[in-house]
Amino acid sequence: MCAAGPKWLQVIAIFRATDNKSGKCVSCVAKAKLPLLSAALWILSSVRIKRSAGEGDCVLDQRNHQGKFAEDYVRVLASAAGLLVYKDDLDHDGIDLGFRYAGRTGYISSPAIEVQVKSWSKPLSKGPDLQFRGLDEVQYNKLVAGPFLVPRYLFLVVVPPESDRYARVETEGLTLSRLCYYRGFEGERPIASPSAKRQVPIQVPLGNVLTVRALRELVGAPTGPLA
Repeated sequence: MCAAGPKWLQVIAIFRATDNKSGKCVSCVAKAKLPLLSAALWILSSVRIKRSAGEGDCVLDQRNHQGKFAEDYVRVLASAAGLLVYKDDLDHDGIDLGFRYAGRTGYISSPAIEVQVKSWSKPLSKGPDLQFRGLDEVQYNKLVAGPFLVPRYLFLVVVPPESDRYARVETEGLTLSRLCYYRGFEGERPIASPSAKRQVPIQVPLGNVLTVRALRELVGAPTGPLA
């Protein structure tokens, strides 16, 4: 038998830092001998997220921050709706999140939907619809070119331009801004010879506000006390 004991790993990190006196960016090297598990955790926690100029170290840039908030916004609704949220291990099929009801409804067990989540900080509307141009033709076809065993939707989360307005805590509770809208594509035709360089104009009805009840209805879950 092999003797149990911690495995050790020599960790060498090269990172960038700012010299306090000169203000110049310099390269630094750190060495440490750590247990293998601790080293792995240290490496993971030290992965640097893209730096946004003027906002300090280790912060999300505006685009990624906005997109992450949009997904989390939808996750909160799913949690309130009592739904399970799942995610593919690789973003290769145009789907960001899936939602499943862990139960039976009618003749169907564990009904689900899959969605592509988009965020938008400068919404444009005309009449009863939002005029969205944030999908290219390839992304559009991922939602349209069925038939799909699991229905697919576009979830469009409209957010404030300033990230400090995403969430507001008040005496009555937490408010997330602003709203999420949904759109299905059943019966629409995919684009022949799609290009990732061409955008697709999409009308998203302003009446399609994603609520707890609406999300449960899309999934096919019963709309009872949780709705």
